[in-house]
Amino acid sequence: MKGYWQVSEKIRLGAGVDNLLDKYCSDQLGGYNHIVNVDINRGDRLPGYGRNVFARVDYQW
Repeated sequence: MKGYWQVSEKIRLGAGVDNLLDKYCSDQLGGYNHIVNVDINRGDRLPGYGRNVFARVDYQW
């Protein structure tokens, strides 16, 4: 989910949230765990990103 607000002709503000419901997922090309790890078993898929909140300011000159 993301959105933008055009403040002026040269300035745009944006904000958003990735993985809004914080569901577990693994990237298709994310790979497999090859080391001994307490949280992820060896040979399991590496998890994808969790919830991420961001804001940005775009300025065009």
